[in-house]
Amino acid sequence: MLNTTALIPEDKDLNYRDIYWGKKPFAPNFPIACEPVFLNDRILAQKGKFTIHGDNSTAIEVLCEKVAKRIVLTGKCLPEALEFLEIANINEYSVFPDMSGIADYVRRAARLG
Repeated sequence: MLNTTALIPEDKDLNYRDIYWGKKPFAPNFPIACEPVFLNDRILAQKGKFTIHGDNSTAIEVLCEKVAKRIVLTGKCLPEALEFLEIANINEYSVFPDMSGIADYVRRAARLG
């Protein structure tokens, strides 16, 4: 089991660059989640987080099966999924709050493309 107390950001003795790139003082077994250093409108709107991985290319939902799940929606789920997103006010503009996002949102809402 992953000892998360050893991975808290306040731990000044651990340098994640050394651990994940240099494998010093150990090679990591699991990916870690971190807050982005740089924030922009898209990261804020999406409540973006990032994961840092070691050399293990196993999918995160396999490595961390208790905290990450893969959900595959089939084509027949599309109408209900789109209806849910509309009700939840999740759209091109709410996810991409910039000129591109608003253009895509207006284009879809006006059925222009």
